[in-house]
Amino acid sequence: MSCLSARGLVVAFDGGAPLRLPDVDLEAGGCIALHGPSGSGKTTLLRVLAGLLPYRSGSLRNEFLRIGFAFQDNRLIPHLSARQNVLFCAPRTSPFMVPGAVDAAFDALGLANRADHRATQLSGGEAQRVNLLRALSVRPDLLLLDEIGANTDDKTWGRIAAYLGAVRAEHQTAVVQIAHNPLRCLEPHARIEF
Repeated sequence: MSCLSARGLVVAFDGGAPLRLPDVDLEAGGCIALHGPSGSGKTTLLRVLAGLLPYRSGSLRNEFLRIGFAFQDNRLIPHLSARQNVLFCAPRTSPFMVPGAVDAAFDALGLANRADHRATQLSGGEAQRVNLLRALSVRPDLLLLDEIGANTDDKTWGRIAAYLGAVRAEHQTAVVQIAHNPLRCLEPHARIEF
C-alpha cells in the first residue's frame, strides 16, 4: 500500500482554467521525478502534496508525518546566517541538534566556510544547498525538491546526490523531485511526465 496516493487532483486558479494534476503513488524510500515544460504544473503538484495549496477535486492520502520542502526560490531569511536558517524550524529531535551534526552537514555539501554568512551573502547555488539542509532539518519522511540542483556544477551536484543518498538510506526518506536537467536528478523509481 502506498504511503502517498493522489488521484484525479484538480486545482483551480482565479481567472484560469482548472489544472488536472497527474496521479501519484509513493512508498517509503521511493523516489519520483517530475518532468515537463515550465508552467505545466510540476511545482503546483509539489505544493498540493505539501498541503500548501488546496485542490478543488480528487483525493489525496498522505501517511508521511514529516514533510520537508526545498523551494526553488529558496525563501531563506535574509538577516539570518546560513546555519541559523537551517536550524530556524528544526525541532529538538532534529538530527542537526546533535553537537557537530549541522557543521558536518555543511561540510558534506561544501559549505563549511559559508555557515556563518548571512543568506544575502550566499550565491544562488549556496542558497539552494542551505535550503536543502533546512528541508532536511525536520528529518522528513517525505522530501519535496523543486530544482535543487539547477545552480550547481557537476562536483557540487555529486556532493548533494551522495548526501541525499545517505539520508535516504538511513531514514527511508521518500522523494518527489523536479529537475529539468536529468543530470541533476536523483535516480528515480518512477517518472511522471507533464
